[in-house]
Amino acid sequence: MVFCKFKSMTQKKQSFHYIAFVLVLLLFVASLSAVFSRSKTKPTEQIVPILTKIARDMNQYCPTMLSESLRSDKVESQGNNLILHYSLVESDLGEINSIDLISDIEKDMVPTICKMDVWRKVLLKGAVFKAYYYDKHGKNIGNIDISYEKCLHYEQCENIK
Repeated sequence: MVFCKFKSMTQKKQSFHYIAFVLVLLLFVASLSAVFSRSKTKPTEQIVPILTKIARDMNQYCPTMLSESLRSDKVESQGNNLILHYSLVESDLGEINSIDLISDIEKDMVPTICKMDVWRKVLLKGAVFKAYYYDKHGKNIGNIDISYEKCLHYEQCENIK
């Protein structure tokens, strides 16, 4: 990640939110690898218990401050969705450009998730990672969804460059 592209400290802080998100996800890569290597069930049957385990494991650390302005509130598993809830504890929805903020975070998050073999396997089995962001008052700032199809689209765009 290149910090010189940021115009302000606010934009630099936003990139730290992304880094914190990735660090939380990396905590569970090893457990995912172990589950996949032992599993003998069909892909559609194995994804729900895996996501349930990830959510349960991650919630042991929630809520927790990931940086001075980002808190991981909780993680949910709903069917094939793994939903991570984050609060930007210093931000007010009325004072930020939520569309640009979510777009910037997504631009960094998608390539990172899509390039990791373990997460690609989870997405290929039909999982969808969702990150929901809230302001300091609990108002929704925006959501990010990452599916296998989004990874394929990202790769196609990269190949065009």
